[in-house]
Amino acid sequence: MRILAAAALAAAAGCAPFAAPPPPPPAPDEQRFACADGSELRARFVGDHVDVVTRQGAFVLTRQPSASGFYFSDGARGLRGQGDEVRWEFGRALPVVCHRQR
Repeated sequence: MRILAAAALAAAAGCAPFAAPPPPPPAPDEQRFACADGSELRARFVGDHVDVVTRQGAFVLTRQPSASGFYFSDGARGLRGQGDEVRWEFGRALPVVCHRQR
């Protein structure tokens, strides 16, 4: 009888529920933009930051307060936008308007 109880307990322990693995993080939202100056801008939106790749280099910008749309900056560069249009701000140069490619 004890052997039967021990076997039942061991079988129950093997069938105990386990915690499911956490879901994978959401895929980053990567987008390409064609800019008015003929350049291309790639942006990968990930939570509170955006990874930007332009002909000037690759940059990580953090989310900043914005009245509408979005604004990311690292102090020297910025990416503002709403809908399919963004403005790439690089240093003291005039912002470049870019439109999302589909």
